[in-house]
Amino acid sequence: MPSKKNLAEHCPFCKAEKIGTRHYRLDGIELKQCTQCGNWKAPEEFVATSPTTPDKLNSWCKECRSAINSARAKFRRRNDPDYLNKEREKNRAYSEKYREDSEYRKKRAESVLKARAKNPEHYAQYTRQHNEKQRQLKSLKKASTNKLEEQ
Repeated sequence: MPSKKNLAEHCPFCKAEKIGTRHYRLDGIELKQCTQCGNWKAPEEFVATSPTTPDKLNSWCKECRSAINSARAKFRRRNDPDYLNKEREKNRAYSEKYREDSEYRKKRAESVLKARAKNPEHYAQYTRQHNEKQRQLKSLKKASTNKLEEQ
């Protein structure tokens, strides 16, 4: 961890530091500490949806937030019998909206194209992984149908 003496001179949020914000600037590089994992990360690693903090960033990094959301969803699926029904209903409503609203479909398609243009490596890797999974599924299906035909 960087020394506080060095950081206090460069911190643009020194008032916030006094109330416990873990946000510093060192040699022109901004760092923020995740309160969940304790790692120092760039501000881009935090979701910017917290209007109550001075820097407008959540205190947990994206990685920790994702992990806790996944764990919460798994817990709900196991312990709340109505959770799956609620999720199915929410997905149905989204699907109906998508089918019926042509303006929404256009906006969604535009946003996907923008995201693909912004992150071509990510989408190329995603496409490769998806295609590999599809090949594996196809070979599994073929193997299981061959076994059924032999019997």
